[in-house]
Amino acid sequence: MKRFAGKRIARALMIFGILCLVLAVVWIAENLRESENAGAAAKSVLEKLQAAVTQNAALGPDPKGGAAVVKIDGERYLGILSLPSLDLELPVAQDYSEARMKTTPCRYAGSPETGMTIAGHNYASHFGALGALKPGETVYFVFASGKRSSYTVDHVEILGADRVEEMTESAWALTLFTCTLSGKERVTVRCFKNFAPQAALPGP
Repeated sequence: MKRFAGKRIARALMIFGILCLVLAVVWIAENLRESENAGAAAKSVLEKLQAAVTQNAALGPDPKGGAAVVKIDGERYLGILSLPSLDLELPVAQDYSEARMKTTPCRYAGSPETGMTIAGHNYASHFGALGALKPGETVYFVFASGKRSSYTVDHVEILGADRVEEMTESAWALTLFTCTLSGKERVTVRCFKNFAPQAALPGP
């Protein structure tokens, strides 16, 4: 009787293990599909945004105050984030929402004048490699107006998901963050601004 019960338990554990494996494969496949879709969507916006910035097509100051924006497909974008060491260029939406983050990173808090925090999904095509940035590496932000600002990575840290105030503190000129794989923490990159003059993009 005990041997029979033991076999049933072993069989149940094996079935449970197989189900966990199947669910993991489905989750990975779904994540890869979302990453590919997000990458394609961001690339489409980036091309339109680059053209608009080059043509000086920025709208006037944002009605909420702050930097000028460019409107692409009904959404407002602050500009283009460039991470040369990761070979990555991404448009940045003016306002944060989970829906918008499926297309591009978003301004999470702050402003270019007071210090800006940008959030992005950990898709491979978005902020998935953010933790690979090294102190001393350069980050650029091209604003809708065509002005380009340069930043230097100071350090990378891991913050708990509940440490929102610390995430958005204005002591840093630029903060980038994304979720860890578990979703319980945030990979956070702190940058200070380089004050050497930065050339604007050439006009048409």
